[in-house]
Amino acid sequence: MDFYVYIVLFLVVIVFITLLPMISGVATYKIEKPKPASRKGHDSTGLSKREKLKEKVNFTKDQNPFKFRLNTTASAFSAGKEFEVDSKTGLKRRIIGTFSNDPNEFDYDVEELIEEDVAETRKEEEARYQKFAGREQEENEALV
Repeated sequence: MDFYVYIVLFLVVIVFITLLPMISGVATYKIEKPKPASRKGHDSTGLSKREKLKEKVNFTKDQNPFKFRLNTTASAFSAGKEFEVDSKTGLKRRIIGTFSNDPNEFDYDVEELIEEDVAETRKEEEARYQKFAGREQEENEALV
């Protein structure tokens, strides 16, 4: 492939990666115009063009014109989920649900399950008998 195709493909991927948080509603981007820094007592007349450019490029985190902020109300944010802290490791674990370890306590009726199984086997046997019931007469005619 041509070199320009790779560049275009790379740019498309970068744009997709950049816009994906905005589309999903997880984050927002903001570009702010940098405020002119007031440098009292700093004489910039004696600096070369290269040093002046370095001063313009070097900025702190607060002076960064590109802002990326996470939305705290995003559905992907895990603040609303309940967690339980493991006492041994200190790691958080999701609380999925509570259950009882008592073997006599079921959340379903065992008798219903047995009845459903018996009814299912009866239906299978009846279907099998009906399948072979029509062939008895054919076999008798073949013998005659």
